[in-house]
Amino acid sequence: RDRLSPDYNSFFYFSWSHASYKEKRDNRYYAEHKKAPLFFVPLIDFLSCFFAPLALRGRKFHPDILLVHSFGFLPALWVVQKIYGGKIVLCLNNMPTIYSNTRRFGQIKKIYSYCIERLFVGIPNKIFTINVTMRDYIEQVGGKRENIVIFSMDTIERDMSHITQSKKGVIRKKYS
Repeated sequence: RDRLSPDYNSFFYFSWSHASYKEKRDNRYYAEHKKAPLFFVPLIDFLSCFFAPLALRGRKFHPDILLVHSFGFLPALWVVQKIYGGKIVLCLNNMPTIYSNTRRFGQIKKIYSYCIERLFVGIPNKIFTINVTMRDYIEQVGGKRENIVIFSMDTIERDMSHITQSKKGVIRKKYS
């Protein structure tokens, strides 16, 4: 889907979950999910600085690219990068401070997002985003334009088989 060529690349995913489990497929796909002690994002972000490098050590996996979708996880990848190497890429398709404000406890989340954006925007080697508005947002929080890449995801091609098989008019008929 993201054109990451799974035929040529290996992947290691680290995330927090309601349960701890590990996965391995075809010696190319590894995943480790740690049970979160609480779903309190600042705590999870902090704990990731310790658990993400440990998860990699256990797999003997040395990444070339460290891809993240969250400012809060950047310090953990910085630690991983210092130990194992690789380039950090932040893929950002929303404005965290603005988005956080729409959630439950929005004002508190907005303050956290505001702080971590400004503290950690310098960590990634590259920042991928979806349009000029997002590029301007990243620059506003301190990102350097030369590190920002605008890309468009192809969401139509990957879903074409589903689109051609869909029954036209079913949703409109059911929900008016």
